[in-house]
Amino acid sequence: MFSLIANLPSQVSEFIQQFSSPRPPSEGPCSPLSILECSNILRSISDDSELVFELCKMATSKDPSSCADLAIPVDYAILDKLYGVPGDCSTYRTRNMVKGFLLRLIHGGRCNRLPSSLYLYDVVFHSESDKILSGSADIYKGSNANGLLALKYLRSNTSAVRTQESIMDELAHEVLIWADLDHPHIYRLLGIVPSRLENHPGDFMASSWMEKGDLSSHMKELHEHPYPEFLKRATRVLSQVAQAIKYCHEHGVVHGDIRGVGYLIQRASTLTQPSPQVNVLIDGNENAYLSDFGSATLLGVHNFRGIETRKGNIKSSAPELHTSAEEPSFACDVYSFAMLCIEVFLSRPLFYDWRDVAIIMEIANRKSTPPIPKDTGHRMPKELKALVNSCRQHCPSSRPSISEVVERMKIISEANQPR
Repeated sequence: MFSLIANLPSQVSEFIQQFSSPRPPSEGPCSPLSILECSNILRSISDDSELVFELCKMATSKDPSSCADLAIPVDYAILDKLYGVPGDCSTYRTRNMVKGFLLRLIHGGRCNRLPSSLYLYDVVFHSESDKILSGSADIYKGSNANGLLALKYLRSNTSAVRTQESIMDELAHEVLIWADLDHPHIYRLLGIVPSRLENHPGDFMASSWMEKGDLSSHMKELHEHPYPEFLKRATRVLSQVAQAIKYCHEHGVVHGDIRGVGYLIQRASTLTQPSPQVNVLIDGNENAYLSDFGSATLLGVHNFRGIETRKGNIKSSAPELHTSAEEPSFACDVYSFAMLCIEVFLSRPLFYDWRDVAIIMEIANRKSTPPIPKDTGHRMPKELKALVNSCRQHCPSSRPSISEVVERMKIISEANQPR
């Protein structure tokens, strides 16, 4: 325990104890401080970055299943103040601790909105009927002074685990991780848009509209090119994705769901079921952007959502995620990147005709790496094949770091660009 905590006023110490200390189930929940006391404490510590970091460290480093649940409504002014603290942090660890603490405050319906600086109020919605179904979200078109926008709405359904409260937890999780990621090949979150649609009571995530859509449809187009042209464009895109993953890892973010080839996303009017989410998007200049941070995790911060952390697409997930309850790691992203490389050259999802249980038996239980399929649409260069095989090692510690992947992809991509 840091000496700082020992010197805190008794009320703050009690607040921290209630918020972060494990208690045996037989003892029941803590008797909460009064709402006024809790609000005053939060307001006072939000003025002191050092206290905020210490509280965040304690509140986000415990097993959430054993934490006492402090039922306090969150003052929006306090939320905004705490959200401003990460900008003063010197490392991603302290930024991530503050984000984890904010998620802990929002979790469970204590707060039905996000920090006010994230909201956009100048967005015009286009036709409500012109939407795209993608994974667990609906994508609408909108626009503002920045141009055409993609408006992402997390979809609810009849399942008990996807209530409006749990969707707010999911939205907060994705937004707070994604909002300050700033890299040339990460799809930028422009802000949050309050709903103006009758059947959509929650908020939308706003980003720029990608002219060429997702990598899945783009690769179908590229496979029509002669091999040298395909190779030039494909390796360039993969190199850009690797750079985006490296940036995430440098900021303590595990993406957790890297996949760029799926079933072609279709409009709702022609689709009976939602298509799987495709998380690499392509702009008009054929640049790649890593998107969808709904499955992302913050290094060293426990998941405080009321729903189970999504483990991504089983067809591209690392084998250790199939057989354990561990959170995704950096090594899991490296494995998924290798699967993305294979799918780009196949021009279809790997194991697209397999049942999930068969994939688990094949990959997780055999404890070996299945060979790269021979029916690739285009031959994979030997240098890329060697990199892919090293990234697909069954043992996570045997896989290269994403920094090594970026360096090797840079060499491979440059070797296939016109001289």
